[in-house]
Amino acid sequence: MNPFVLIAAMGALVLMTVASAFAGEFPAETWPVHTPEQAGLDSSALHKIAEYLGGRGFIARDGFQVFTWGDADRPGDVASAAKPFYSFFLLKALQDGLIPSLDQPVVEWEPRLAEIPHGEEITWRHLANQISCYGVEEAPGTAFDYNDWQMALFWDCLFRKVYGATLQNVDEKIFHPGLTDVIGCQDSPSMLAFGPDDRAGRLSISPRDFARFGLLFMHEGAWRGKSLLKPELARMAVTQPLPLSIPRASGGAASMIEGQRSIGSRSIPDNQCDHEGCYSWLWWLNGVGRDGKLRWPDAPVDVFTALGHENGMRGMAVLPSLGIVMSWNDTRLGEMPSHPHPLNEPLRLLVQATGLSPREANVMTSKPSSVNVAMAQIVCLDGDREGNFARIEHAIHEASQAGAQIVCFPETALLGWVNPDAHDRADPIPGPSSDRLCDLAKRYSVYLCVGLAEKDGDALYDSAILIDDRGRILSKHRKMNILNELMKPSYVPGREIVAVDTPLGRIGMLICADTFVDGNLARMAAQKPDLVLVPYGWAAPEEKWPGHGKELEKTVVNAAKRIGAPVVGTDVVGAISHGPWTGWVYGGQSIAASRDGKVLGVAADRDRDVKIITIYF
Repeated sequence: MNPFVLIAAMGALVLMTVASAFAGEFPAETWPVHTPEQAGLDSSALHKIAEYLGGRGFIARDGFQVFTWGDADRPGDVASAAKPFYSFFLLKALQDGLIPSLDQPVVEWEPRLAEIPHGEEITWRHLANQISCYGVEEAPGTAFDYNDWQMALFWDCLFRKVYGATLQNVDEKIFHPGLTDVIGCQDSPSMLAFGPDDRAGRLSISPRDFARFGLLFMHEGAWRGKSLLKPELARMAVTQPLPLSIPRASGGAASMIEGQRSIGSRSIPDNQCDHEGCYSWLWWLNGVGRDGKLRWPDAPVDVFTALGHENGMRGMAVLPSLGIVMSWNDTRLGEMPSHPHPLNEPLRLLVQATGLSPREANVMTSKPSSVNVAMAQIVCLDGDREGNFARIEHAIHEASQAGAQIVCFPETALLGWVNPDAHDRADPIPGPSSDRLCDLAKRYSVYLCVGLAEKDGDALYDSAILIDDRGRILSKHRKMNILNELMKPSYVPGREIVAVDTPLGRIGMLICADTFVDGNLARMAAQKPDLVLVPYGWAAPEEKWPGHGKELEKTVVNAAKRIGAPVVGTDVVGAISHGPWTGWVYGGQSIAASRDGKVLGVAADRDRDVKIITIYF
């Protein structure tokens, strides 16, 4: 719950019953009304929004209607702003067991996809992020193609096949009982804006009903005590922008199934826009684009929107940190220049209405609610720096395609852990090896945590670096508990334990045996991290595996509980080739644990694996 809603709810609980307190967070049959000033908003700024946009619109704060203009109760087509409703029903189908996985091939529901190139590879995840490349030459998952033929395929497969609706009964059978009746829509929304025979799936909804849908996602899928979507699914929908490493489709037209309809555009190939690092499960976020700038620089970073037609002239925006939902239709946005994006101005005015500056608003949203972390459990061969670099890049590519924001690699992933050759071959940090890793982070637009040997003068350190998605080294950790009996000359122990603030939260690093020492865990806990990343080289004689993986699990779980933060431990796959442990096996089984010690995911036993874990803060 955002802070404004929490304050309103706490005050209500003092004065009223629990049942009536909900009126301050959710509308019932009608919206409760506050004046802008009662809601802590400057009405003059809201009037400027209405003058700027034109058309008709609705603004709510903390569950209260605070401002309207035009016919806010009149339903109308919202064009592509309907798409988040499609992803809602996809995630609901997953939650309800109607589909087994977001990665299920859609050909299992539409067999004719097997008749076209790459058709059998298209998954629900691809369709719901517009990376299926349906109708263009690229392979699914390799490019972004904003495509209305694809959206019609998605809608038909989901509503007509998974849910079993017809074009005549989709509202009565699915849309109303599954969503709009539950959230109390007042103005007869419909999935058939133009009737069953004209672009079925186009949504007709009023601005005031659209705001209810936004409020549902502000409350992470909950409505008046009922969970329509699990919180983790609702959060995922509005926090997983496509990485910039996924390009806009550039190929020509490709085959579609016979009789394929479009839900809007008739262009072939259809390729309307780039995602600009801002597209998440059919929602548009305030992400950082290819120019390195926020999409809406004067809006809070947690804004998520549903946008239709040019510049989002029909749509809805949610500002969770401010407790505000705004929806609109028939505005002048489509007549305005696209750069800078004209929606920035009404969002700026909303922030101004609260009395905050954009910078002050963003202080409230400096940490996301979740982050996608990939445990990149790769095979590392001692001394094979070039081969290990290749395996690192392959894993980064795979992780970024799957939506990872942070990719974590094992200990000393370039030259091997117990490898005295590192005294002669290791680089300083920064240096040639770390520069190459920085280039990979920037190219794939991900954060990297990588363990590598570091030469500093005559000293050799077992180090790890954290690199941001622009290729900058944010932090370096030198292993402290070095087990110096395993290599001569040994590594030099590090001294410092730090965590650094990033847009993805406050991140700390330790390395393998550092997590054996309670004092190290206590020092990290004092840094108050949101997330701790730990490269491991977890080895044992061959006959000890796979059981030795349970010891790694105990170690990571203990670290998470003692630090009070999620811990992601990435192990290596391979074998030790030097020293007293020669022949011992690194067995993988990388593990992530929550702050309370719950196991969030375990990677493969003695095999390469790139496993994505969503960490919730």
